[in-house]
Amino acid sequence: GIRKVALDVRGRLPAERPAVVVVAGVPADRPTVVVTVNEAGRARGLKAGSLVLTATGVLGGRGGGKDDVAQGGGAPLGDRAATIIVEAFGAVRSAIADIMETGGVL
Repeated sequence: GIRKVALDVRGRLPAERPAVVVVAGVPADRPTVVVTVNEAGRARGLKAGSLVLTATGVLGGRGGGKDDVAQGGGAPLGDRAATIIVEAFGAVRSAIADIMETGGVL
């Protein structure tokens, strides 16, 4: 379901504007993250596969995918779930800012 939500949100965004959609959930105490990047975002060097690895690194897990959509998961979070998810989003946000500022590819 998380993947469907991420793809649906990405589809509602203006195609000409670079966009990244990150959706996270914690079913059964294990975090799941889906990252999607639209075509304009990929043209600017953003890659979902790299961004999901940024998030799952914080979550103590791993993931993978392609440049347009990727997903991954992490270790059980227990009562730290909310804090760790916020940290994962922050890490992705920082990576996106770095790419957009330098014009480089992550």
